[in-house]
Amino acid sequence: MLLGEALIEASIISADQLKKAIVAQQRFPNHSLGRIIVKLFGVPVEIVETTFIKKVVLPFIDEWFREELAKKPGIGGVNLADMISSIDLDLSSYRRYEGEQVYFQRNDQGYYVEQNRDTKLEKISVKIDFFLVRTIRRQEVVLKDALFEVTLGRKSIRPENPGFVAEYRLKLLHAMKEK
Repeated sequence: MLLGEALIEASIISADQLKKAIVAQQRFPNHSLGRIIVKLFGVPVEIVETTFIKKVVLPFIDEWFREELAKKPGIGGVNLADMISSIDLDLSSYRRYEGEQVYFQRNDQGYYVEQNRDTKLEKISVKIDFFLVRTIRRQEVVLKDALFEVTLGRKSIRPENPGFVAEYRLKLLHAMKEK
């Protein structure tokens, strides 16, 4: 899902407002769509960023992880991605790399801006406190303190730990053997 669609779905902006923001972004290509929506319509940046994380970034990481698990078969050729019932990601902070950095930290109301710059989004560094996978057998496998570099434009994710998926795969296989 794209940010504009997510904001419409959450009734934060209308379809007409999104169209106006896209036109403005064409005039100001160095500004992200989120920043333009904040400036044009007075939507608090915390609402835009929280929607961005919950509806764009976290689902993107979820989808990526399932695709990575599906690349190699598990026990008896079973696709490990098919063994997952849900994935919960608890994101504590993220940092946008836009030529300059915009840093967001979580509090009770969502994500707040700790440092603010107006530049176009390139990469996002995401810190996830815990990465919880529930299997269809009601098992839970957790990894803590996972860091990822997300590039939405190129649709790529790079875990800081290159063995992240392999480590999770082993934990899932071990959990499946236990029951």
